[in-house]
Amino acid sequence: MKRFNVDVVVFDLDGTLIDSKEDIANSLNHTFNEVGYDPVPLKVIEGYVGNGIVPLIRMAVESNGHPEKEEEVTTLFRERYWAHLLDKTRLYPGVEETLGKLDENTKWGWSLTSRNGMQRGL
Repeated sequence: MKRFNVDVVVFDLDGTLIDSKEDIANSLNHTFNEVGYDPVPLKVIEGYVGNGIVPLIRMAVESNGHPEKEEEVTTLFRERYWAHLLDKTRLYPGVEETLGKLDENTKWGWSLTSRNGMQRGL
């Protein structure tokens, strides 16, 4: 196996190291229930995931026919998701082993998000 001399390794967290789709879907459907919307199937919500919370909510409320409540749904979703973001979220298979193989001298971290002016990690 070829080895590289690397000082820093950066991973995107959500969708790369962890699978959080179920917690996102559960939070969205809980929020939808609070505002009187019909639930959205997980497979549909999976298609909305990947571009941040604002586009996720926008697509979900528009597909439900109620875009006028986007701001309310966004606020409620954020509250619910932050309280339950680790209920079902898991590492993808092989992630723990891969991270364990990083050299002890390598500095590594991840970026939680770089969307909507937020940058976290490292």
